[in-house]
Amino acid sequence: MRKLELLVVIDLFLTDTAKLAHVVLPAASFLEKQWKETEELAQYLLGPTDITFEQLKENPNGVFYSKWEPKRHLREGFNTPSGRPELYSELLRQYGYDPLLVFVEPAESPISRPDLAQTYPLILVTGPKTRFYTCKWS
Repeated sequence: MRKLELLVVIDLFLTDTAKLAHVVLPAASFLEKQWKETEELAQYLLGPTDITFEQLKENPNGVFYSKWEPKRHLREGFNTPSGRPELYSELLRQYGYDPLLVFVEPAESPISRPDLAQTYPLILVTGPKTRFYTCKWS
């Protein structure tokens, strides 16, 4: 990257890539994208759960999704068709998938396509799609 004529980075943090950049533009955090009230923000973040902000205020020590029972799997089994841990999934096989978890090399990786890697030696890494940095509120 040091050989590039121009490297522009947009990031929240001064990453190793940003340290090499000619221009670093500050990215907006999820809090900067729209200014909402604290309660609205908390409710938005709780959105994927069944927990409300009111429940959290009433229970400052936390709210459980279900009652925690240590070693429940010994009594009830695991949440799989067989009730046991499964390395081979008959259910995946029935739906046409590989019943064993396997790593599949990306179609255009340096290992899958070394000819492309010679012509295009750099790989774009866009990072995780963490909703705290990429969410857009309506």
